[in-house]
Amino acid sequence: GGDINKGVLAAQAGVIAEMENFDFDLNFRVTEFMVSTSQNGFVREAGANGNRFSGEQKGIINNATKGQRIYIQDIKAVGPDGSVRDLPTIAFRVN
Repeated sequence: GGDINKGVLAAQAGVIAEMENFDFDLNFRVTEFMVSTSQNGFVREAGANGNRFSGEQKGIINNATKGQRIYIQDIKAVGPDGSVRDLPTIAFRVN
């Protein structure tokens, strides 16, 4: 999260779940997520099944302007035990 260059964000293929500062190597697979933002006074959002950005999500990112906030939210990931976990929202501000 935080400030991010629009080109850097647009170059990403999707969302991954990574455990930082954790003693064990656990792999989580993102199964779905939403991208949302406010454009021209309206909330615009798009979902994806899997961990890759959909075409509509890429459109939201590519149309973002400086200072605009983009949220990756409703992230679901499957852990090694097969259980689905809700991950926190990631908020970016395009610079």
